[in-house]
Amino acid sequence: MLIPKKKPNKTNWKKAPVAAALSLALLGSLVPFSASAATTAPTADATLTFSGSGITASGAESGYKITGTELTINAAGTYKITGFCNEGSIKVKKETTGVTLVLDDLDLTSSTTAPLSCNKATDVTLYVANTATLTDNEDPANEESADAEVADAFEGAAIKVKSGACLDITGSGTLYVNGNAKNGVKGASEAAVTVDGGTVKIAAANNGLASDGSVTINGGTLDITSQNDGIKAEPDEDDTASAGTVSITGGKVTLNATGDGIQATNAVAISGGTFDITTFGGYTKAKALEQADESAKGIKSDSKVSISGGSYTLNTADDAVHSNGDISITGGTLPFDPETTPSTPTTTCPWPVRKSTWLLATRASRGHGCSWRAALALSWPLMTGSTPPQTWRSARLPSISTAGPGR
Repeated sequence: MLIPKKKPNKTNWKKAPVAAALSLALLGSLVPFSASAATTAPTADATLTFSGSGITASGAESGYKITGTELTINAAGTYKITGFCNEGSIKVKKETTGVTLVLDDLDLTSSTTAPLSCNKATDVTLYVANTATLTDNEDPANEESADAEVADAFEGAAIKVKSGACLDITGSGTLYVNGNAKNGVKGASEAAVTVDGGTVKIAAANNGLASDGSVTINGGTLDITSQNDGIKAEPDEDDTASAGTVSITGGKVTLNATGDGIQATNAVAISGGTFDITTFGGYTKAKALEQADESAKGIKSDSKVSISGGSYTLNTADDAVHSNGDISITGGTLPFDPETTPSTPTTTCPWPVRKSTWLLATRASRGHGCSWRAALALSWPLMTGSTPPQTWRSARLPSISTAGPGR
């Protein structure tokens, strides 16, 4: 796991979008709001407006508590939240379900906690209307503080989803998430984070969108720049209850990660969507990655990667698709560039392996993933129109099956 070794670059998506050279194109009421990608914001029971000095409320007079610039939601309902505050926070009280937060022209920053926290066992829908920005400016050193109280208070995310909580992000607007202290969005043990719609742009000093439990993307646009992994589901070693899975059925996903693009302990399953993934600066940085001895794979799982659809760009310094268990590819589309791809299968592996083919391993000579021959076999239908062999085996990949990617 790649851990940032330098002080985070505090990128603010709203003020200075990170320029990333991403290349190629490969394979309202008390009743809970439906989180499907609706284009109209639900009607709010109450409107809560942040300012530098406090929070004003209109509409319903219950269901929330205001303490200075700290807002706590303690009952089911739909709450519209707007305004600007450079030291404010929103918390959904433990075990509160049926909550919809409509973020409408909100700009919220905190240097003491996560700007938005979904506490344990909560169930929250986050509807983004127009634009909203959440920025975590905590001091990263607090995580390792000798003062136990300071260390325990460190959240390390702009959006924190605590143990057993569920967060569903949707809407018609754009959500900017700045994880300057550590992560952009972070789910704890057995937490579930889902993106159903809207545009979510994340800049993070560590992981972009991570959950020990599960990450699900069904739609919307997700754009992540991270100094570690882009999308991640990795429970702690002693956590046997969390799923550790990433599931993607649709949406547009752009990742520029220093570490892995998509990474899950137990399973990565992709059935649809458009993906543009760059890791460690792209395939031309392969030698630099070798020296760094870090992981910067495109799509990775310790157990299984299953791809049955989608369109992909994978420009990776490490393996494009990697599993310590099984890889199954039964669908998906990719381009074919004859100028950068050998015309026939070969065991000779150029350095670096060209980026325009669908590869199980971008750098087979490093011993990761399957062999260059197997990688070419997966691309073989693009060159010959024939069906490739159905199974490859290697020491690191017990079984690899494919029905042949689409053209």
